[in-house]
Amino acid sequence: MNKNHCLAFLVLLFGIIGEFFDGLTDSVYSAYYPIDAREKNTNYIPIGFVRAVYYFGWGICAGFLVFANCPRHAKYFLTVGLVVMGASTACFGGVAYTDGGAPYIAMSVVISAIMGVGAAVFYCADIPYATHFYPDHVGKIASLLQFFYGLGNLLGPFLGALFFLADGYPVPFIVAGSVELLCGLIGIFTLPSIGGQISDEHRGLLDSEESLLEVQRRKPSFKDLLKNKNIILLSIFQIIITSLPAFRDTAMASFIYEELGVTTMQKVGYMFIVSSIMYFVAAGINGKIVDKGYSGTALTVCMILAPISIFLIYLRHLFPSLGVYWFGLIILGVQGLVHGLSFAPMYYLMDSSLLQDFAFPGDLSTLTVDAKVASKMLISPWYCVTRGIGRSIGSSIIAGILIQYTGFYITALAYTCLLVLCAIPGYWALYNLKSARENHSPASEQRPSQPSTSAAEE
Repeated sequence: MNKNHCLAFLVLLFGIIGEFFDGLTDSVYSAYYPIDAREKNTNYIPIGFVRAVYYFGWGICAGFLVFANCPRHAKYFLTVGLVVMGASTACFGGVAYTDGGAPYIAMSVVISAIMGVGAAVFYCADIPYATHFYPDHVGKIASLLQFFYGLGNLLGPFLGALFFLADGYPVPFIVAGSVELLCGLIGIFTLPSIGGQISDEHRGLLDSEESLLEVQRRKPSFKDLLKNKNIILLSIFQIIITSLPAFRDTAMASFIYEELGVTTMQKVGYMFIVSSIMYFVAAGINGKIVDKGYSGTALTVCMILAPISIFLIYLRHLFPSLGVYWFGLIILGVQGLVHGLSFAPMYYLMDSSLLQDFAFPGDLSTLTVDAKVASKMLISPWYCVTRGIGRSIGSSIIAGILIQYTGFYITALAYTCLLVLCAIPGYWALYNLKSARENHSPASEQRPSQPSTSAAEE
């Protein structure tokens, strides 16, 4: 293994560490923090607000990072993100040892917002940084990173339940935060910077020195992103669909504990393992889904299953023999599958749509290394912005305000309708992408000197 391979593996390893421990703490939070807060006499609105400020900080920070998309910043985004995530995650674990009331909520809100900022910085760089070293395997790299997030998500409730019996569920926060902090500090001094020019083997595709210089200067910009109709439509769909895991993280544990009557926090934690398993399974197959061209199919499945996962809440009275425990497992399993299945296909379609619409002269291989990474340095923060908005809506408005004032069942009905409606922009974007692919004639593919404006292939 030569030096370049070692550096590539090191970058991927640091991304995996961040994804794994973030997934672990996310699932521990989902299963235990809302119940802990409710037992400290906190109502739904502050609980939802704690999670909302995490995604609000994530979205705001990612919005600023859209304009700082220089590929050479990727190393510092990744490492600084790990440092901030690690320090704030460890501090968040200590909050659980305090009594309830205003100080408990205030500390939760402030630290959660800092955690969101750290996560935004990290996630804006992990996929662009890693795929720089593996440019032909974007789907596989995104899926691999998601896979380890899913693995951490799977182990989180189990470890939380074990530590709950020993020294409390916050221990995973403290351990995970310490590891992230240490890795971030090490990465600042060990990870390589990136950047480069167009590869020599593709220079022959360009018919003049002038066109070569033009290609080398061109990189996707924020204006290119906003002009891409398919990215905007996918973003609208993304905002609504990503409110689902935030709704699950904020409201489902309390619903299972209070409405379904599952008697202990440990049992609720074990139930969330099913959601993590389904996310884990979806993450494991996402690489093949993307590489085989079935990204649109995966998103279509998400459009169908998302409203079903909420509407199932109403069906428990029709099947009393099923039992509340199994009923809760089915709901959490479907929600975990939707969460996992939407990540890599959505990211890939946005990135491919931007590059294909932008590339000159119609062949992605003629883009410089900087241009390809710059595209992902735009898509990653934009992806984080839409996720941040969606999850803020899911945790604060849907799982917080609406449940507090209308009750869980009326909120669930309204939310089901919203998830059905969000499929409209999603189907619209997929139809545009499919039509563009079918209209892309073989003749145009044989003339690399002609610009192409076709949308991304699924």
